[in-house]
Amino acid sequence: MAAPLLPITETIVVMPLIGLMDEARASQVLAAALAGSVRTRAQVVILDITGVRQLDAAAAAILVRAASALRLVGAQAILTGVRPETAQLLVRDEASLAGLVTLGTLQSGMAHALAQTRNGSRTRRDDAPNR
Repeated sequence: MAAPLLPITETIVVMPLIGLMDEARASQVLAAALAGSVRTRAQVVILDITGVRQLDAAAAAILVRAASALRLVGAQAILTGVRPETAQLLVRDEASLAGLVTLGTLQSGMAHALAQTRNGSRTRRDDAPNR
């Protein structure tokens, strides 16, 4: 399945994910999120996994690492729609959630992203060091 990157504002994009998420698909999502965030100059990338019915441990680890990779290209990752079984998987595998904002719903993720970008608390990509 494709991993579309939908622009919401000039600085916020959402990637809604549905279906099965295995290691190969998670790697595709990571690549698409990185390329898309650079192309759109997004400050915030929301990875919404509300529609993901099954997520394996390797895929979960890749999604968590996506947050670090997105930070390296100047964007913040927000993970929304985490189901209880996904949360258990991440905790069981002791995934490092440092730097990853996780919120229950896409709506709360959007509110958080809008607050971040409106308050100017995020550095503009143009002003970010090491670019």
